[in-house]
Amino acid sequence: MKTKNYLLIVVLFLLTIKTNAQTDEINDTEYKDSKFSISVYANLGYATINPDHGINYNLDVNSGEILLNYKFYKNLGFSSGIGYTYMSGNGTDQVFNYNDVSYNKNFYHSRGVIKIPLNFTYEYKLNDNLNMQGRFGVYTQTIVFDEYQFVGVTLEDIYEGWNFGTGIGLDILYKTSSNSSIGLSYNGQSDFTKFESKNSNQKQKIIGTNTFGFILRLNL
Repeated sequence: MKTKNYLLIVVLFLLTIKTNAQTDEINDTEYKDSKFSISVYANLGYATINPDHGINYNLDVNSGEILLNYKFYKNLGFSSGIGYTYMSGNGTDQVFNYNDVSYNKNFYHSRGVIKIPLNFTYEYKLNDNLNMQGRFGVYTQTIVFDEYQFVGVTLEDIYEGWNFGTGIGLDILYKTSSNSSIGLSYNGQSDFTKFESKNSNQKQKIIGTNTFGFILRLNL
């Protein structure tokens, strides 16, 4: 299923480029090179949950971000904004001691996370119409929705607080007009601090998040 989603993303992007290639090409003098721009991301992928007690397990990921970009010197810049990630999937052999009750069964896990990133960016011109942008930075995030569904019982909002991590990204951007670009995006991130539990001494972090998708950028 994940492979089909990635292939669909690539096909749609190539069709868009082909359609735009049939119009007049945009040269450098026509393209608006602004210090400020807004990037909108929509990605699909997976994440690995790393609990203190129990084995790692993977969740499907749907994520979106809106970032404000500032280019302070030639191809160098910063970006920051806000993102929302929804994760869901099955896990097994997870040990919970929740309100003095122990749970150790298969379960279905769904979670919503709000993220605030701060990235350093570098952009490189591939040709007149294609640019590549690399991103590296840090982020903080908090859980806004968390649910573990066991057989016969559902546990909610086990973990809380904010944690921190590092992220990387790579964007391939194709100019579609004098002030806009579309493209493909890869995002990878991993927490280096853990979420804490409200009702026990258990902790958890999210490692190995990898997503692919679309980017739309508008120059201001």
